Amino acid sequence: MVLFIFINSFQYYLLIFIILHLIFLKIKEKINFFIFANTMKRTFNSGIIIKNNFKNILDFFG
Repeated sequence: MVLFIFINSFQYYLLIFIILHLIFLKIKEKINFFIFANTMKRTFNSGIIIKNNFKNILDFFG
């Protein structure tokens, strides 16, 4: 009986550990995506700025 309770509680601990691990992975994935999206946004914005500057230089020279 004691062994059965121990096995049962061990399964619960394992289940809780797996659930917490999955939650942690999801949070980490969201943080990584947020960093990636911000980096891409910054790269995209600087690309637009460079393009506009190049266009202004071309307009200036004719």
